[in-house]
Amino acid sequence: MNFLRLNYNYFNKKANIFLILLFISPTIIISLISWLTFSNQLKKQLISEIKIQADYSNQKISDLIKTIDQEIIYMGNSSFIHTNIRARENKGIDPLTGINYETNLQNIETIIQSFILPKTYYDHLRLIDENAQELFRINQSPTQQKFELKKVTNRGYFHETIKLKSGQFYISPINLNREGDKGYLEIPYKPTVRIAIPVVNEKGENRGIFIVNLLADKIFETAHNYELEQNYGVEFMIINAQGYYLKHPDSSLIFGFDTEKLSAKFQSTYHREIWEEISQKDEGFISSYALNQKKYMLFYKKIKLNLEKPELDFILLYQVPYQKVFSQINYLGYTILIINLIAISSAILIYIFIQKLKGSVNKTQAENQALAEEIKHRVVIEEELMKTQQMLNQSIEELVIKKEIADQANRAKSDFLAMMSHEIRTPMNGVLGMAGLLLDTKLDEQQSYFAQIIQNSGDNLLNIINDILDFSKIEAGKMNLESEIFNLRECIENTLELFTQVAQKKEIEIAYKWENLTKEFFLGDVTKIRQILVNLMGNALKFTAQGEVIITVSSGENQENHQENHQENQIINILFTVKDTGIGIPKNQQKKLFQAFCQGDSSTTRKYGGTGLGLAISFKLVEIMGGKIWLESEENKGTTFLFTIPLMVSNQSLVSVENNLKSLQQKKILVVDDNKTNCEILDLQLKFWGIEVITLQSANQALELFNNNETFDLGILDFNMPEMNGIELTQGIRNTNTGKSLPLIILTSGHFYEKETITKLKINIVINKPIKKGQLYQTLINIFNSCIINESVTSPVSAFTDLGTNYPLRILLAEDNQVNQKVGIMMLKKFGYRADLVANGLEAIDAVERQDYDVIFMDIQMPEMNGLDATEIIINSFKNQDKNESQPYIIALTANAMNEDRQKCLEVGMNDYMSKPININNLKEVLLRAIEYHHLN
Repeated sequence: MNFLRLNYNYFNKKANIFLILLFISPTIIISLISWLTFSNQLKKQLISEIKIQADYSNQKISDLIKTIDQEIIYMGNSSFIHTNIRARENKGIDPLTGINYETNLQNIETIIQSFILPKTYYDHLRLIDENAQELFRINQSPTQQKFELKKVTNRGYFHETIKLKSGQFYISPINLNREGDKGYLEIPYKPTVRIAIPVVNEKGENRGIFIVNLLADKIFETAHNYELEQNYGVEFMIINAQGYYLKHPDSSLIFGFDTEKLSAKFQSTYHREIWEEISQKDEGFISSYALNQKKYMLFYKKIKLNLEKPELDFILLYQVPYQKVFSQINYLGYTILIINLIAISSAILIYIFIQKLKGSVNKTQAENQALAEEIKHRVVIEEELMKTQQMLNQSIEELVIKKEIADQANRAKSDFLAMMSHEIRTPMNGVLGMAGLLLDTKLDEQQSYFAQIIQNSGDNLLNIINDILDFSKIEAGKMNLESEIFNLRECIENTLELFTQVAQKKEIEIAYKWENLTKEFFLGDVTKIRQILVNLMGNALKFTAQGEVIITVSSGENQENHQENHQENQIINILFTVKDTGIGIPKNQQKKLFQAFCQGDSSTTRKYGGTGLGLAISFKLVEIMGGKIWLESEENKGTTFLFTIPLMVSNQSLVSVENNLKSLQQKKILVVDDNKTNCEILDLQLKFWGIEVITLQSANQALELFNNNETFDLGILDFNMPEMNGIELTQGIRNTNTGKSLPLIILTSGHFYEKETITKLKINIVINKPIKKGQLYQTLINIFNSCIINESVTSPVSAFTDLGTNYPLRILLAEDNQVNQKVGIMMLKKFGYRADLVANGLEAIDAVERQDYDVIFMDIQMPEMNGLDATEIIINSFKNQDKNESQPYIIALTANAMNEDRQKCLEVGMNDYMSKPININNLKEVLLRAIEYHHLN
C-alpha cells in the first residue's frame, strides 16, 4: 500500500506541474505574439504616414514650381514688358501704344504688386536688360524698403539666363540671399530660389532677363508636418545634393556652404554608408542606426527641381527617435511582463493549494475542474486580445486609404458638374425658346420689358453656366480670360436688372453707387466680372429679409489722386463692394466661406439652399484676374463683400448723350424717398449734371415745403414709403399752389397702375427701380424739352422665310422634356412645318418604322433609350432593309456643348448637331442644310 501511495503521489505531482505549464504557456505565447505584432504594425503605420507626407510634399512643391513657371512666363511675355522694351529702344515712347517709359513702369508696379501680394512665396521680381542693369525691382509688399537699382554683372543667374532661348528656364540652387556689389549676406538669413527667363523682342533677340526671387522657407513649409513632429518626435531636415543642411532644428548648421562652415553637412554627422545610400536613391527607409549614443530610423525623399541639373535637387529627411516612437511598445512590454509575473505567481499559489488538498480525491477533481474553468476564461481573454489586434489592423488600413478617398471626392465633384450640364441646359432651352417666341408677338411696353429681362437673364446665365459647370478647369488653372472693351456702368446696371423681380418680391431696395471714377470704358473680361457680381448679389438677396443691397464701384487708389490719374491706357484697381442688411456671418464661419461646396453652417444650407459653389468660383475668378476678395460682416448687422480687379482704362469714348446739359443746369429738383441710400445716389448723379437737389426721406416734410410755397422744376417720388405712398403724395402736391403743374416722376419697385390714374394725376412717367443713368438722363431731357412721353408698344420681330411652303419636309421631334417639346413645335411652326412628337428613343424607332421622315431632331439624353443608341438602330435599319427612301437627316439636340460631344454624335452617323438652348437663327441654318441634303440625294 505504501508503494502504491508513493507512486500515486509521484504521478499526481507530475500532473500538477503539467497543468501549471499548460496554464502559463498560452499566456506567454499570446503576449509575445501581441507585442511583436503591435511593434511591427506601429512601424508600418509610421512609415506609411511619413511616406504619404513625403509624397504629398513632393507633389505640392512640384505643383508650386510649375505654377510659378507658368506665372513668370505669363508676366515675362506680357504686353507691358514688351511695351517697356520698345519704349526703352525708342527714346522712352512705345511706337505701338504711345505709352511712355515712366508711365509703363507705374503700370507694371501696380499689376505685379496686385498679382504677387496674395502669394507669400514671392519675395521680389526684377527686369534686367542685356547689359545686366536692373530696370525695375518690385517687392512683395508695397511698404517694403525700396532698393537702389544696380548692375548684376557678377551674378551667375544673369550669365546663364541671357544665353537661353525663348521658352527655356533657369532655376538656381537654394542659397542665402546676397545684397550689395560685394555680395554681402542678407541678415537675417533669407533662403532664396531664383527662377528666370530670357526676355525676347519681336526679332527674337535677347533684351534681358525677367527674374523672380522666391522665399525657400515658404516652399519648405509645404513639406513640414507638425503633427508627425508632435505625435512621434519626428525631426524634419532638408539637405541639398551636396549634403549641406538647408533646414535643421539646429539653425547653426544650415547653409554651411554660404556661412563658411563647410564641415556642417550631413556626411560629417552620419555614417558614410548612409550618405552613399541617400545620394544614390530617390527615396528609401533606414530602419536602424546610432547617432550621438541614441538609436534612430530615417526616411528620405528626393525632390527634383530640374532633371537636367541634379545638383539643384534637395532631399527631405524624416529622422525618428526610437525612444519616443516605441515608448508605447515598451509600455506594452512592461504590461505583458507584469501580467506574466502575475500568471506565474498565480500558478505557484494554485500548485501549493492543490498540494494541500491532494489528500482528498474529490477535492482534487473539483480543483481540476476549477483550473479548467480558469483556462477557459484565459482563452476568452486571448480571443479579446485577438479582436483588439484586428481592430488595430483595420485602423491602419483606413489610414492608408484616406488619400484614395480624397481623390474619389475630387472625381465625384467633376462627375457632379458634368451631370448638371444636361440638367441645367435642358430647362434653359425652354426658358430662352419661349422668351424668343414671346418677343416675336405684339407686346406692350411692360410685357416687352418683362420678356426682354427673361431673355437677357437667360443669355447671361448661360454664359456663366459654361464656366460653373467646368469648375475643374478653373481649379486646374486653365481658365482663359477674354480681353474686350466694355462699359463698366452698363455691366453694373445689367447685373442689377437681373435681380429686379427678386428684390421687388422681397420688398428690398437694390441700387448702385458710382464713386470717384471719371471713366466708364475699360479693357477686361466683362463676363467674369458680371459672374462675380451675380454670385455676390444672389447671396446678398438670399440672406436679406428686409432693408437694402447696394453695389458700390470706385477706384481702389488714393482719393487725392483718383480723378487726375484716370488717363487712357492706365491700369487702375477697381474696388467693388456688395453690401447688404441681412443676417450677417459669425466670425468663426467666415474663413471657410470661399471653399468649394461650403456655406456658413449646415443649418444655412437647409434654410436657404444652394451648392456653396458661388463664393468659391468668385474667389478663383478674382485671383485669376489679379485681384483679391474679402468680406466684412457682423452677425445680425449685414455683410459687405469687397473685391478688386486691375483694369486698363480704354481710349474708347462714351457716345455722349449729354449734349444738352445746359438744359439741365440750374434746375431745382425735389427727391423724396424714405431710403437714405437711394437719396444719396440720386443726389450724387443729379449734382454731377449741375442740378440743384433737395432730398427728403419724409413725404410729410415734402408737403410742408409745398404748403410754404417752395418751388421746384421737377419732383422724383418713390412709391413705397411708410407715411404715404407716391400716389398719395402726388395727390397732396396737386392740391398745393406750387405743385399743380409740377412735372413728376414716380419710381416704383414693380407696382403698376392704370393709365387713367397716371393721366389724371398728370404724372409724366413711372419708372422701375433701380433707374439707370442713361434712362434718368433721357427722361429729364424729354421733360425739360417738353417732349411727350407715351407708352410705346413693341412691334413683333420680322417673320422668317416660310420654308415649309417652298420646301415641305416630314419632321420627327424626339424630346422627353415637355417644355422643350412645346418650344420645338412652335419654332418649327414659324417656318411652316408640322412635326410629329415622341418622348424617347424607343418611340422614335417605332415612328420611323411606321412612317417615312425627312428630318429627325434627336435629343441625346432620354429615358428608356438615349438618342445615340436610337440613331444607330435607325441607320442600320436603312442599311439592312435596302429601302428605296433616302435616310432621314438626323440632327442631334444636346445640352452638352463640348467639342468631344459633337464628335461623338457625328461618329454614330448623325448628320448635324445643335446645342441647347436652341437659337432660331441656328435652327434656320440647320433646316437649310437638311433641305440641301435631300435635294442632292
